[in-house]
Amino acid sequence: MPSDAERVWDVHKQTIQASPLEFVSDPTFDSDLRNVGNFYLETGGQFLVGCLDGETIATGGVKPLDEQTVELQRLRVLPEYQQNGYGTELLDRLETFAEKQSFERIRLHTDDVLVVAQRIYERRGYERTHREPHPTIDGEVIFYEKEI
Repeated sequence: MPSDAERVWDVHKQTIQASPLEFVSDPTFDSDLRNVGNFYLETGGQFLVGCLDGETIATGGVKPLDEQTVELQRLRVLPEYQQNGYGTELLDRLETFAEKQSFERIRLHTDDVLVVAQRIYERRGYERTHREPHPTIDGEVIFYEKEI
């Protein structure tokens, strides 16, 4: 919903600021979060907002890349709620959505310094496909894929 836009942005910002990554607001990089409806929903994807006691605490989305593949993006959980299963629940729901929409695989990428995220994805059956230099900061981006 458009009314969730600021809360979605806050979850994104707080999560990145609490990570080893430097938070940088870049309109070209952040355009999906500024227009969730067009970027995710109108393309046949899904974007979920997790709330607890009226507070937005988690976000995540999938968007189609082609007829068989969706890309998982913006899976975020506020730092004080991490490691309580909220991210896993959102991931479950996004995977279920993709499967029900007859997609065959999910792709994603994460930064090399986000070791906890890597472990979560690998435990969930995502396999590393390749690494590339990060386009804006020092480090690498790790790409994953999972058949569903």
